[in-house]
Amino acid sequence: LWFASKYKDIKFIGLELNKTSVDLANAAAKKFNVQNVEFYQCDLTNTESYKKFLTKNTFVYSHHTLEEMPRIYKIPLNQIKESNVQVIALMEPIFMFSFSRLVLDIAKRLRILNKDRLIGLKKFSKRKLSQYFNIELLDLGLGVKAENPTTLLLLKRK
Repeated sequence: LWFASKYKDIKFIGLELNKTSVDLANAAAKKFNVQNVEFYQCDLTNTESYKKFLTKNTFVYSHHTLEEMPRIYKIPLNQIKESNVQVIALMEPIFMFSFSRLVLDIAKRLRILNKDRLIGLKKFSKRKLSQYFNIELLDLGLGVKAENPTTLLLLKRK
């Protein structure tokens, strides 16, 4: 909603598994008079429910969305690879070691290993998507949750 309110000439689409979240997002868009956004319920494992949205003019953005789905993110990313989408921006807690956060990064690595979270998103992207996209990784540092430093994984179609 924030992006849509700032960039009124762009149409935004939000995809969410939970119908209640979709209903609440649509209600918020109406309440705040944000007219260039639509929200849809869909399951990312069912590519038929969203592949119609993946066009050349689509910008795919995710913010700490895939972190809870380490066994699922491959499905939408493979679908995007087969589409004409030009840019994908994933802001996720991808592990990137930094000496300035030594203790925190060691604790985070242990947490990733323990919970099997995002252990392969960076590796998967480099192995399966680098033929189609230029890949940039940028450590954005600490965010709202200190245990989840954010990394920008930016993919731009070659």
